[in-house]
Amino acid sequence: MLRSSDLYFPIKWTLLLGLFAVLTACGGNKTQTPTPPPVVVTPPPANQAPVADAGPDATYDIASSTYTLDASGSSDPDGDMLTFGWTLESQPAGANAGLVDPDQAVAGFRAMTPGEYIFKIAVSDPSRDSDYDEVVVTLVNTAPTAVIGVPSPTPFVGRDITLNAGNSTDPNGQTLSYSWTVVSTPGLSTLSGRTYSGPAPIITFDQAGQFELELSVTDGIATTTTRTGPIDVQAWQVLPLAVLYNHLAHDTANDRIAAANDTRFSVIDLDGTENSMAISAPATDVAVTPDGLYAIIGHDRLLSYVEMSGPSIVRTVPLPVKVHDIVVDADGFAFIFPDAGSQDDIYTVELATGQVTASSDPAFTTRSRAVISEDGNALFAVSPDLTLKWLQRYNVAADNRVTAQQPRTLLRTNDCADLWSGLSGPHLLTRCGEQLRVTTGVDATSLSMLDTPDRIFHASASPFTRQWAVIGDTTAHFVYLIDADTGDVTTPLRLPLELDRNFVSSSPTYAFSGQTNDNLYIVKRKLETQPNGDIVRTDVLAISYGRATEAAAVTPQAVVARYHSARVGDSVSIDASASLSPTNPGLTYQWTVFETPAGSMAPVNGLATDTIRLEPDVEGSYIFDLVVDDGVRSSDSVRVFVDVYPAGGPSIARRVENWSTGLSRPQTNITRQQAFRRQGSARYSAPLNAMLLMTTDFKTMKMLYLDDFREVEIALPRDVYQFEISDDGLFAVASHVGSTSLIDLSSATLADWQEHGHDWGEIVIDANRRAHFVPYSSVQGQGISLISVDFGANIVAIDPIGQTVQGPQLNPAGPWLYIGGPDIKFDLTAFPPTRFTDPPSNLGPVTMSARAFFDTLGNVYIGDLMEMGRSTLARMTDGASRGFSFRGALGGTFASWADYSVQRAEWAIITPEGVDQDGRTIYFADEQLNLLRDQGWGRFPEAARPGIALVNSAAQAFFNADGTKMIVTVSARERGGFILGNKSAIFVTDIQ
Repeated sequence: MLRSSDLYFPIKWTLLLGLFAVLTACGGNKTQTPTPPPVVVTPPPANQAPVADAGPDATYDIASSTYTLDASGSSDPDGDMLTFGWTLESQPAGANAGLVDPDQAVAGFRAMTPGEYIFKIAVSDPSRDSDYDEVVVTLVNTAPTAVIGVPSPTPFVGRDITLNAGNSTDPNGQTLSYSWTVVSTPGLSTLSGRTYSGPAPIITFDQAGQFELELSVTDGIATTTTRTGPIDVQAWQVLPLAVLYNHLAHDTANDRIAAANDTRFSVIDLDGTENSMAISAPATDVAVTPDGLYAIIGHDRLLSYVEMSGPSIVRTVPLPVKVHDIVVDADGFAFIFPDAGSQDDIYTVELATGQVTASSDPAFTTRSRAVISEDGNALFAVSPDLTLKWLQRYNVAADNRVTAQQPRTLLRTNDCADLWSGLSGPHLLTRCGEQLRVTTGVDATSLSMLDTPDRIFHASASPFTRQWAVIGDTTAHFVYLIDADTGDVTTPLRLPLELDRNFVSSSPTYAFSGQTNDNLYIVKRKLETQPNGDIVRTDVLAISYGRATEAAAVTPQAVVARYHSARVGDSVSIDASASLSPTNPGLTYQWTVFETPAGSMAPVNGLATDTIRLEPDVEGSYIFDLVVDDGVRSSDSVRVFVDVYPAGGPSIARRVENWSTGLSRPQTNITRQQAFRRQGSARYSAPLNAMLLMTTDFKTMKMLYLDDFREVEIALPRDVYQFEISDDGLFAVASHVGSTSLIDLSSATLADWQEHGHDWGEIVIDANRRAHFVPYSSVQGQGISLISVDFGANIVAIDPIGQTVQGPQLNPAGPWLYIGGPDIKFDLTAFPPTRFTDPPSNLGPVTMSARAFFDTLGNVYIGDLMEMGRSTLARMTDGASRGFSFRGALGGTFASWADYSVQRAEWAIITPEGVDQDGRTIYFADEQLNLLRDQGWGRFPEAARPGIALVNSAAQAFFNADGTKMIVTVSARERGGFILGNKSAIFVTDIQ
C-alpha cells in the first residue's frame, strides 16, 4: 500500500528548480558571466511509517490468570523506536475485562466471561507515523465437575448429617456455587423437594429408608448436575459393646454412659469408644455425679469412687452392707440403700473423705431404686407394708444424715418398688406406672397412670419432649415413648437388629434420654447363635437421634364410631369426617360393603365420601370396612357394624367398644374383675337416659345416651377402680388409689378432685354429693376406716371402724350408710358422718354379704345369703337404728343384681345363667316376693347367622324413668363359656 511519505521529495525539488529558471531568464540582456557548475544537493531519505501487527487471533480457556496480547511482531521500515497503545474495542456483555500494560508491545487482559474480545493496537514512530491492527481473542468456558462425597457421619434419622461437595472442581478456576435438592424419599418423609445451598450443608433425615439428592454445581456460566444415589438412612445407630454390662448409669452432663459388671468398668462415649479398667469386686450398682466427673460403683460391703477420665480409682470405702442402690447429690455425698429385704439403715458416704454415716433410725425395708429431690434435701423410695406400698420420704439433714419422714403416700398394692425421676417437681415414676409430684410438704401428689406394660424395667424422662422412654419387662422389642402429661403412649419404638441372620432373641435393658439434646440411648441385649451352635449374649448401644419414629406413628387414621344401632326403616349416617393424617391434610375415603343380611336391597350412598348413609330394609348386621388414604399411605382398615332390629320390635341393642365389663387383668390383690362384679361396671342415669361406663384402659369414662346412642368420653387423671352414681342421676364419684373424683354427668366433665392418700375402695355418693368409701387395703386387715370426702369444703374425714366389713351401702331414705350388710350404720345428715349405736339385726339364721339393693323408699332391700346360696328380702323396721328383719328368701334364686321401680312396685333381678343358657330378667312383686314373670332381652344379630352360637350374659338391669323399659348390660359368649371380644352391648327392652 502506498504511503504519504513517498511523494514528498520530487515535488519539493521540482518547484525550486522552476523558480531558479525564471529568475535567470529575467536578466537575459546583461553581460553574461560564466555559469558556475550546478550545485547538486542530495535530499534526505523519506520517512517510512511503521507496520502494526496485533498477532494472530487466539482462543483460550477461561482462567483467573492474565491472557497475553502480543504486538511484538510490529515493525518500522526506518528502524525507528515504536510506541504502542492497546484498546479494547468490544467484549461480551457484562464481561468487564481489564487491560494490563496497555502501552507495551506485549500486554495482557483479565476476563472470566466467555466470548469474543476484539483488541486494537496502535503503533507509532517518532515522526508520528502510525499503523493499526486488530486481534480477536475468544475465551472458552468449561463446565465444572460435580463430586459428591459420602455424607458424614453415617446417616440416621434425626441426626444432623453434613453433605459433602467439597471435592467439586472448575477447570477455569471460577467461583462455584452449590444447590442440593431432595429428589427421592421414603413415602412418609416431609423432605421431598427440599433444597439446600453450599458445598457442605447440614440435613436432618426424618424417616428411615432410601433418600436421593441431586447436586447442581455452577460456575455462573455452566451448571453440572449429579445425584447421590440411594442414601440408606437408618432409624438407629447401633454400636456393639465389648462385654455384657449388668449395671449402667447415664452421665447427663457429658452425654456418655458409665457401665460395670463383675470385672470391668467402662466409660462409653456415644461414638462407641469404651475406656475401661478392671475392678476387683463384682459391681452391684453404679451411679454418676451430677457434674459427670466421677462414678460410684457399689459392691458387697465396698464402694469404689472412680474418676471418669481415664478411668481410675480415687478411693475405695468399706461399708457394713451390700450395696443395692446408689443416689448421689451435687454436694459430694452418696446415699447407699442396702440390699436388704428387711429394716436397715441408709448410709451416707462423703466421697471426698470416705466417711460413712448411718441414718438416724432404721427405715429402709425393701430392695428398690431410690431418687433424690431437686434441692437435694430429700430422698424417695418405696417401703412396703404387708399388703401396701408407700412412697417414703427421707429427709437429708444439714449433716447429710438421713431420717424417715411421715406421712407417706399410698401407692398401688402390687410391685411398685422402683422409682425414676425426671422433668421437674420432682416428677416421680413408679415401677407400676404411677406418676407422682412431690408437694411443698412431705407428701406427694399422684398425677396419673402411664399407659404402660404391666411393669416397668427401666425409664428415663426427656425435658425436651416431656416424654418418658419406658422399657417394659414383657416387651422385648419395643421402647415406649409416653407423654408425661397425659400418660398416653405417643410412639412405640421398635428397636433395630430384629432381623439379624443369627438372631435368636433380644430385649432392651436400659433407656437413657438425653438431657442436653433430644436423643435416646438404648442398651439392648442380644442372644445370637454361632456357627458351632453355641448361643452367646452381646450388648449393643442403639442411639435414636431426635426420637426416631415408627412409620405406623404417622400413618393416617380412620376415625369413626364402630357400632351403630337402628330399626328397619330408620336412616343411619356413619360419619368418618374426624379421620386425620398427621402429614398430609387431604384424605380420600374408601368404604367397602363387607356384609349385609340375606335379602337386603338397601342402598348405601356416599361410599367415596366421609359419610355414608344407609336405610336398612332387613334386620341383621350391616358391616362395612373403611380405609382412608392421604395420597402417601393408607390407614388400617376399620370395621363398622350397624345392628338392625325389627321395626317396632320390643328390643334394640347398642354395642359398646372398649367397655370394661369386669373382664380385665389383675391390678391389685383383688382383680378389677372381682371389684366390678361387686358393684357392676355400668350405672344408669334416668333423667339423662344415659349409661355411665368405664373403658378398658380404666382412665376414661363414657356417657352413652340411649335416645340416639351417641357417646361422650370423660377423661380422668388416674385409673378408676370403682364408681357410683347419685340417686338423682346427675353426679357420680370415682375411686382411685390415693384420690377420689366427682363427675358432673349433665356436662360429662370432671367437676372436682380430692387427694387423700388412702387406697381405693367401694364407693357411694350421698345426696350432698359427698363420697364415702372403705379402703380396700383396710378390708384386707390393715385397720378398717370409713373415709368420707366433702369436695366443696376440701375435707377428708376418717372414722376408724376396727373390724372386717363389706360395703358400703347407701340407703336413700335416711340418708343412711351401712357397712358390712346392715352391721354398722352412719347418719349422713352432718359431716363427718355420725355412727349409730349398733343393736343386733333380726335376720334370723342368715348372714348378708356383698351388695344389697334398696328400694326407692329405703324400706326394703335384697341381699345375698352366704349360707343359703340364694337371695333374701329384708325390711327396715326402725328408722332410728339398723332395725332390719328377715322377710323371706326368693325361692332358689340368687340375685347378682337387682333394681326397683316405684312406678311398677316391682323388683327386676338378674340371676346367674347356665353355661349354655341366655340370662333372664326375673320380676317380683314388691314385698310379697311373688314371681310375676321372666323375660329375655333379644339377641345379637350374629346369633341368627349360620355357625354362630351365642349366649347372652347379663351383668346389670335398670328400669327407665317411667318404668316402661328395661336397660340391661349384656355380654355375648359362645356356648361353652368362651367370652367374645367386643361383644358387649346395652339392650333397651320394652317390659312385657
